[in-house]
Amino acid sequence: MASAFPYSHVACPCTSLTASAAPTTQSRRTSYQPLLGVSGAEPINSTFNSHDARANFSLYPYDHLLYCDECHQIRCPRCWTEEVVNWYCPSCLFEVPSSVVKSDGNRCTRNCYNCPSCTAPLSTNGLESQSKDHLSPQDTSQPSGPFILSCPCCDWSSLDVGIQLSKPTKITEQLHRLRARQASRQATQSQSGQSSEITLKVPGSAEERSEVSPDQGQFAALVDFYKNQLSESAGLGSNSMAGASLSSPDNLARIMSLYGGLSYTALKKSREKPQPMREAISPAEGLVLSEPETEHAQRIEKLRQQGHAATASLEQRRTHPFNYEAQFCEDLWPIATLLRTRRSKRCRVCRHILTKPEPKIGSTRYKIRLLAQNHIPRLSLRLFTNSSTFTPIPLAAFALTPLALKSARESDYERLRPSLPVQFLLTLTNPLFDPVRVTLATPAITPGPVESRVTILCPSLEIGAAGDLWDEALNGTGSSASAQAQRPGSKDSNRDGEERQPEAGKVWERGRNWTTVVMEVVPGSVQDSRAAKSKLETPGEPSSSTSNRSGKESSVDEDVLEIPVFVRVEWETELTAEDAAASGTAKGTKESRELAFWTILGAGRIAA
Repeated sequence: MASAFPYSHVACPCTSLTASAAPTTQSRRTSYQPLLGVSGAEPINSTFNSHDARANFSLYPYDHLLYCDECHQIRCPRCWTEEVVNWYCPSCLFEVPSSVVKSDGNRCTRNCYNCPSCTAPLSTNGLESQSKDHLSPQDTSQPSGPFILSCPCCDWSSLDVGIQLSKPTKITEQLHRLRARQASRQATQSQSGQSSEITLKVPGSAEERSEVSPDQGQFAALVDFYKNQLSESAGLGSNSMAGASLSSPDNLARIMSLYGGLSYTALKKSREKPQPMREAISPAEGLVLSEPETEHAQRIEKLRQQGHAATASLEQRRTHPFNYEAQFCEDLWPIATLLRTRRSKRCRVCRHILTKPEPKIGSTRYKIRLLAQNHIPRLSLRLFTNSSTFTPIPLAAFALTPLALKSARESDYERLRPSLPVQFLLTLTNPLFDPVRVTLATPAITPGPVESRVTILCPSLEIGAAGDLWDEALNGTGSSASAQAQRPGSKDSNRDGEERQPEAGKVWERGRNWTTVVMEVVPGSVQDSRAAKSKLETPGEPSSSTSNRSGKESSVDEDVLEIPVFVRVEWETELTAEDAAASGTAKGTKESRELAFWTILGAGRIAA
């Protein structure tokens, strides 16, 4: 694993991306038996193998998991669905209605723009050193003069692409007008050499037609052309209305004319050969012509003069639809800021809300947030320094910096000696406000390429309820004082002055809502596992590239000691008013609950 030693990861009980049916009472009782993960063909009561290739998709840190208080199960990113609560602009924090997000192109339509070169936010400045930020609030009249968009990071400005704004507000409307004028001017220049007079029939007033882009004008002309073609070919042949509805008036009239009395004119018209629909053949009908050769020659000459550095990259062209056809950096337009979303998460099984942010855009708080680390016991592992397996840190190391001292202590986890027993302290912390009873189970031999022996001296233990820190100080209980006197991992002494030793069936330390037990591990030998693996291979069989590749993948992190621990938690809690009303019991009735999950403890790395 990529985490630093020691670490603890939780395995989610889900086995596929699809959600299962709603859990029944019987399934809730047996839901702690995971389908070990990893493969649906494995038995239910098999041990979780953290060295399996698919186990990486089932292990998560505690802070990456949520908890469903309806299903009473752990939920990973594959177990929940996300729903968009609201859309907002990250620059101006303006909430955008979801009904206009699609029409606006998922971008802010106010005055928020980013630099096309470095994607930094652009600021509106005047050409005469007048900035919008320097305007006094008493002066209601806006300063006259052109304005530009400038980037404070890379010194890019809209003057590089020939854009000047008449006012510092309504930037989107001004850019849309400038874009339409520039595109129409380019279209007129490209069509001047091919057709003498071409007019696109676009409805609306003269001002509205001036703001319409050439793409919209060509599309409107193409729609009018095909409407005329349909109207001209309607009723001329038997197949002209094949795609229309049978109950349409045109079809009814055609059927009546076929089977009713026909006049000479109608009979002659029905015998006429229908004229097929043709395609657009001119720009006035909506045909898009290719660029002339003169424009290609100009671009080639510009590329020779300015070089490859002046061309727009693929990432810059994908930033905005206006920049799709930009070939040089001087053709890139400012980028409207993309909108962001605030999302809530629901359980896939019962559709219960797991997290929901507050509706206020500027707030980072959550209205509902069910974290798994607040509902399940947390396991943490550390070395038991009483063990004689490790060489103690020399006194000279304490003169080092705190970072160097930390690295010296972490090196103990990187050099576990094979076949020499080592002891760890396993601490379980209870986040619930009810006392719990925990049962730990671990395989005698860890799964994976290197077999190690694991023994938990006290597999069954009880942990107190979590409460306010001030309650313990006011009550003055002796458990906290004894816990502070016995520092974890230190050489404690009993009443007779002898060194304290771990005992089977007894906890090592106990606090207000935490308990520490001793776990003894005998690391396996990496050399023995490699020798056993080489004996299994056929000596005369040629190794293919696939087998070599799989062998390399299997040897990655084979010396990492990961201990799978099955945790089962039992506790009693009072039912809430809603749960009591649903079950038909009195308020305050206690209910027994249980939860079980697999935890992978990264103890260290075995020395080869």
